[in-house]
Amino acid sequence: MYEALKQIIDNIVDKSRSVRILFNAEEWTSTIPSRPGWYWIKTNTPIQVLENVGAPSSRAHVNIPVTIGSTLRLAGMAIMPPGDRSYVIYNGEATNLKARAREHVEGHSATYCLGLLEYDSLQEYDWTFSYITLAELGLADSTSKQLRIIVEQAWRAEYGWPILCKK
Repeated sequence: MYEALKQIIDNIVDKSRSVRILFNAEEWTSTIPSRPGWYWIKTNTPIQVLENVGAPSSRAHVNIPVTIGSTLRLAGMAIMPPGDRSYVIYNGEATNLKARAREHVEGHSATYCLGLLEYDSLQEYDWTFSYITLAELGLADSTSKQLRIIVEQAWRAEYGWPILCKK
């Protein structure tokens, strides 16, 4: 089983595509498919900036400063920024990658997401949404949440825990 998961994770990294997040235009999501798959969000935003953004306006959104504080207690497991280069800040799985990308930027009142548009100070940094669909990996293009969660967790075990992921 480990070898099969490792192969999927390697393929995710090798075959994924990335789109630069544009905060003032929705067309950045035009190439992201509305299909199930995995994604991760990268930024070059310093942790100190993230720690000072304040609480979100929606209770459903990630409380960035609180989540960072609890994630950093995972000493040695958290993905840390390598200087001023981009690093993975969040990863996950989704039934609809395009909708999930929009939620992380625009926010959603009933979904755990970043809601990045709420924070003007974050928009001066680079943000990237990387993704791959199940179909692109030759996996059954089903909505198997169990498969997506297993691979999501295996990715975190291999590459580290993104500082804005709480589960």
